[in-house]
Formats: sequence, structure tokens, C-alpha cells
Amino acid sequence: MSTILNIAKRELKLIKSTRSRIILLFIVPLIVYFFIPLIYSNQAIHDTPVAVFDEDNTELSRLLTRFLDSSPSLQVVYRAASFSELNDLILNNDVKAAFYFPSGMTKKIKRGKSSNVNIVINSQNIVYGNLIYKAASEIVITVSSGILLKKFGAELMPPEKSMNLVMPFRMHKHPLYNPNYDYMQYLAPGLLTVLFQMILMFAGASAINTEFDEKLSNGGIRELLQMSNNNIFSIITGKTVAYVVASIFPALLILAVVFPSMGISVYGNSILLFFYLLFFAGVSTVMGLMISSIFLDKVVGLDIVFFYNSPAFVFSGFTFPAWALPIYDQFYSQLIPYTHFIAGFLQLYQMDVSLEFVLPHIFALLVFMFIGFFGSYVAMKFHIKKLALIPSLAEGV
Repeated sequence: MSTILNIAKRELKLIKSTRSRIILLFIVPLIVYFFIPLIYSNQAIHDTPVAVFDEDNTELSRLLTRFLDSSPSLQVVYRAASFSELNDLILNNDVKAAFYFPSGMTKKIKRGKSSNVNIVINSQNIVYGNLIYKAASEIVITVSSGILLKKFGAELMPPEKSMNLVMPFRMHKHPLYNPNYDYMQYLAPGLLTVLFQMILMFAGASAINTEFDEKLSNGGIRELLQMSNNNIFSIITGKTVAYVVASIFPALLILAVVFPSMGISVYGNSILLFFYLLFFAGVSTVMGLMISSIFLDKVVGLDIVFFYNSPAFVFSGFTFPAWALPIYDQFYSQLIPYTHFIAGFLQLYQMDVSLEFVLPHIFALLVFMFIGFFGSYVAMKFHIKKLALIPSLAEGV
């Protein structure tokens, strides 16, 4: 144990004296962890610009226009006079949707016939597309219900019976965990934690190969072998402990500073969440150490880490369900530790589950940790013997 602690202390001194690692582990989180949540500081999208072409020009069409403009999600910024004008507004990206009320719409409704409210939506951005469609559907349903209630009232039907005929089904929805559909609550935690993984893995990716370049390290691999009595596992464990200790700062920054200051609610046990982050820091570090052990060229190692981490957010199932991915992408998603981490993280921080519900994800992460330790050991042993840095020690490893 003392050997591991000595190696960890040595690594912490190396981190403290290395500018690039100070920037990566402490400066980058300070800047990026506050910048990302600010993107979603508005929490939801409001006042999406839309246009209206009111060819009907009646009290009913003007009522629909007022409803659209009063919706928190929409803002009528143009009242077009022709289809060509609507087309230009869409193509110039001045509006995200266009509403067309055809001539004779009100007359048809008064005759007991249905009419169309035509909506053209720019769905290049699916967030805008879904938002506009949802708001427009609610408005059209509300106005349609009002027309029916008015008709039944004219027929002297009791209000309660009229309402039951207009709305035979009443839906009561109970959104859980993010009831306000807040983008800050939804996206910021995922982006912060995927960066947490990247920072630790990038740090680990230069922790072994630099030891083989004595110009970049203090004593290099020779000193580490002497300190550990040729025990490679002690070297890997000591370095992992050092980076887990260093990860306390970004972990506390997320949970104790960024979340509260940005209004991100934590419904679960914060202490349990903190230790879960530290455990993930250990897994990420070991995976980085394995890459660093395999690729002695530091640049190549960092490139591999970047390639491995880049798709983590997309394949994790955080923004798009993993079960809906093609089968080969589902398989690849299981090869990324972040996929297993984020599932447990969301359960702990949003759903306030007990630890037993997160155990499957913890076991999966333990597999990655085992692979990282074993891969690092095999690669380091191979390089020590191949390079014969200390032949007498290399033979005994």
C-alpha cells in the first residue's frame, strides 16, 4: 500500500509541475463547465418566429392569429399577403413556420363542414419542428373545442354535457424527473459528464508513454520500476489513485458549484453521486492508461483517445435511444464506458434510486476497469522487455 501511495504522490507532483496537465485538469473545467450550461440558460425555447397568411380575414382567423401570438412558444412576426411572400420568408430563414388560413374557412365551419389550417414548418431543426407542431396542435384543438361548445350552447345543451361531448377523454399527464421540459436539466448534465470522461482519459493517455521518454519525466520508467519493486500493477494503481484525487476538483465543481448556480436540480443523494463520479474517474483514467501503455508515441495516444471519445455522447443513448440504433451501433455503444455511466448517473441524480438499481452499470464499468488494468499491464511489460531499459528488472517483471 505504501508503494502505491508513493507512486500516487509522485504522480501528483508531476501533475502539479506539468503545465498541460494543470490546464487540462483544473483550468479547462473552470472555463468549460460554466460556459456549457450558459448555452441553455433560457431553459426552454420561447417566441419562435412564425408568419401568417390570412386569406380568410374573418373574426375566427384573427382569433387564431391572436392565439398563435399569445403562445409562449410562438411569435407572429410577419403577416404575409401572398404565398410568394411566405415562401421568401421561409427560404430567407426569417421565420421557422408559416400558417395559412384559406378563404372561406369560416363559412365552411358555419355550415358544419371541416376546414384546414395549413402549416408549413421548417424542420431542419427537429427541436423547432416539434415545438411548433405541439403549440399549433394545442391551439387548433382549443379553438375547435370552443366552436363546438358555442354550438352546443346555442342548442341549449347543459355546459357539463357539452364539455363531455367535446372532450369524451381527458388526459392527465404527469411528467417525471424533468416536468418543465427544461433543456438545462436535460442536456447540461450529459455534456458536463462526457467532458469529465474526456478530461480524465486525455490525462491518463499521457501518463505512461511520457515515462518512457526520460526527457519528459522525472526519472522515467526506471524510477517507477525501482519504486514499485518491478510491480507493474502498483505503477498502474498508483497513477490511477493520483488522477482520481485530481478528479475531486472537477467532480465538486460539477455538483457543488455548477449545478446549484445554474439551477440544475439534484433529486438524489449528492454524496453517492459524488463517489459515483470518482469511481467513473478511475475507470476513465485506467482506460487512458491502457492507451498510453500501448502507444508510446504521445500524439498517437491522444489521437486514439479523441477518436474513442468523440462518439461517446451520441452513442450513449442520451439524446437518441440506444435501442433504436442499428444493431452494429448498439454493439459499439456498449464498448464505451460512458454509455454505462450515464444510465446510472441519470438514475441517481434525477430519479433518486437506491444503489441496487445502479449495480448493473457499476458492474459493467468494473469490466472496463479490469480491461484497462490488464491491457496496461500487458503493454507495459511488453515495452519494458522489448526496450530492455533495465534488463535485470525487465526479466523479473
